[in-house]
Amino acid sequence: MKRCFMLLLCLCIIFSFCGCSFAGTHPSVIFYYRTSEVAHSSGLIGHETAQDYVSMTADSIGKYYFDGPQSELLRSPFPKGTSFLSAEREGDTLYVIVSSQLSELTGVNLSLALSCISMTFSQLDGIDAVSVSAENALLGGQESILIRDDNILLKDNSLEIAETKLTVYYSTSDFRYLIPVTFGTKLESLQEQASYALQLLMQEPQQDNLRRTVPKNTEILDLSIESDLCIVDFSNDFFRNRPQGEATERMTVLSIVNTLTQFEEISEVQFYVEGESLPLYTNMDLSLHYVRDESAIGPVRTGLNEVDASLYVLRSGDGELAEIPIRIKSAANETDAEALLTLLLSFEGKNGYSSAIPAETLVRSISVDGNHCHVDFSVAFANGLKTEEEQVKALYSVVSTLTSLESVRWVTITIEGKPEGLSYVDLTQSFR
Repeated sequence: MKRCFMLLLCLCIIFSFCGCSFAGTHPSVIFYYRTSEVAHSSGLIGHETAQDYVSMTADSIGKYYFDGPQSELLRSPFPKGTSFLSAEREGDTLYVIVSSQLSELTGVNLSLALSCISMTFSQLDGIDAVSVSAENALLGGQESILIRDDNILLKDNSLEIAETKLTVYYSTSDFRYLIPVTFGTKLESLQEQASYALQLLMQEPQQDNLRRTVPKNTEILDLSIESDLCIVDFSNDFFRNRPQGEATERMTVLSIVNTLTQFEEISEVQFYVEGESLPLYTNMDLSLHYVRDESAIGPVRTGLNEVDASLYVLRSGDGELAEIPIRIKSAANETDAEALLTLLLSFEGKNGYSSAIPAETLVRSISVDGNHCHVDFSVAFANGLKTEEEQVKALYSVVSTLTSLESVRWVTITIEGKPEGLSYVDLTQSFR
């Protein structure tokens, strides 16, 4: 964040020529604001003295300062509604807390606002540094930002700092796939970039066809990176306002995981709420270490002959079958049903999902006649299913997956060419 303060202060510090003074008999308190557009030729930061008496205390300055400037040549650098909450002094540092609206600023606008705050409060005797934080929010990906005199340089080298591209994954409106949206940032550290990416994810996307996935009012309490594991601690609203739908819940979790694992240094994500690990979100086990899932990223490219379908696999959180949307593209001389079943049998368990199909199962044949699909499995399908629950879930994993295709409505299953082999399921019937 330090480099973000390298603004056009070679111009900004010319504010003495555009400052507005008010007569008074008491020691003057100077308030620093952004200059209006017409005054930019005189610098980006201007100042005025208090029109009314303001005592030289942090609380008095804060309560007056955030009301905004009196002069028409100045304007507030803060978002509408930003207010002063408190200030506490420790040694030569003043710790200022303002309302959460300040977190809406990024980049140069945030740097400019913090410069104004620092210069205003640094008038207090013995204050050499000002630490600024926003209530229940991050500033540029940080809990607080410390500004000293050497943070404010008389040179703007913001254009010299290379802009990093960040990818944030919002959901499609039907909550089936994640869609990447790119943002730019000049934040440099991994911690700052990861926190900022999550902040962006928590905002409403500008695209009408995309949806925010993070529950309402969720706040980031802490974000730490240990080796290749990113640990994120959210406020209780992440759990209290958790999505109730299966698809929405999956998009919430994977949007966070895929956004954070875009960084090479992060390969796993662990979730905490108010410092506690969650064994269960709505249906998903949040005590796990989650990894990136490229298959969750859309869109379905119908122009490239991709088809939208679903895999039905076991979910560790509750042991039930869960739907995982999947984009398939059939190879030459391969039906969509063949391509989809191949993906189901090759499904590798991760992120709390596992296959209901025995590992050694082979497809001896598959055919589609009208809206009816027939599958013949090897004997390993039957041998790997011992209990009634295992047999039923494996059967409906296959049936539900195949009938997710628009072209398939009924499924029949045989084992080694015969409608038998499962002790708890009658294979002589068709399933849907």
